[in-house]
Amino acid sequence: AKQDGKTDSTKSFLSAWAAACGSPRPVTVYVPPGRYLIQQVHFRGACQNNAIVNRIDSTLVAPSDYNVLGSVGNWILFEGVNGVTIGGGILDGQGTGLWACKTSSKLCPNGAMGVKVLASGTSPNTDGIHVQLSSGVTILRSKISTDHKTVALKDKSFGVVVSPKTICGFGNIGSLGKDLQEVLEYFNKIK
Repeated sequence: AKQDGKTDSTKSFLSAWAAACGSPRPVTVYVPPGRYLIQQVHFRGACQNNAIVNRIDSTLVAPSDYNVLGSVGNWILFEGVNGVTIGGGILDGQGTGLWACKTSSKLCPNGAMGVKVLASGTSPNTDGIHVQLSSGVTILRSKISTDHKTVALKDKSFGVVVSPKTICGFGNIGSLGKDLQEVLEYFNKIK
C-alpha cells in the first residue's frame, strides 16, 4: 500500500484482510503511519478465527469525489465477522465537497451517515464503540444498534463527545470507568 493518500490502496487492504481472515490463529493487521486512499471496501467473513485485531496508526482517506461513494451507502464495511477489533486511526471521509454541494441546493447524493455498527439484539454483551485510553474523541451522526453499550467509555477516556444525532438501538451509553476513583478523576478533569 502506498502511504501518500493519493494512490489507491484498496487491493492491498483486501489482500491483508484475506490473509488474516483465512488464518486459523489470532492475527493482527497493522497499518503503519501514513495516509492511505481506500475506495469502497467490503471486509467479509466468516473467518477461520475469532481474533482479528486491526491496529491503525494512520489515516484512511476516502475518494475526494463524493459521487464515487454517494450511491453505495457505505465506505468501509465489515460483515459476517466475529471477534474483530479496530483500534486507532483516523477516518478522513473528505466530506467538504459533499457539504459544499448540499449548501448550494444542488441535487447531491446522501453521503455517509457516519459510523454504523449493527449487531443482532441477541448478541451477548456486545459494545458498539469502545473508547479506551483516549481523549478528544467525537462520535458524530452514527447509528449503533447492539445488545449492550452502544458507546462504552472505559479506562481513562476524557473529552468524549457523542452528538445528539447519534442513534442508539438496543443498548445505551455507559460504563464510565471501571471504578469510583476513575469516575471521580473524569469529572474533576471536565470541571
